[in-house]
Amino acid sequence: MNDKINLHNTSDNWHSVYADIANLVGEDNTIKIYRYFRGMNINFPMKLFTKTGLENIIKNEYNGSNVKDLARKYGYSMRHINRIVIDNKLRNKKENKGE
Repeated sequence: MNDKINLHNTSDNWHSVYADIANLVGEDNTIKIYRYFRGMNINFPMKLFTKTGLENIIKNEYNGSNVKDLARKYGYSMRHINRIVIDNKLRNKKENKGE
């Protein structure tokens, strides 16, 4: 079986989802994505980070007064960022008491 995509088959001839991907990452990368995921249904979560991942980011980037900036930067509410900050502080207190 010939795995080579004909050069005349440009993104103009592709399904719209592949054409959209090609506009973002280029035709060669789109072909790689197509070959790897073809036939699968893929659902992309609205948020990029896992809960633990976001907690780590906030722990490293929080400076005591940048909740609004972090909320805007990562697409979360200020309330959610404040909750993570408070949880991190409580966790740190428990860890320090255990020492």
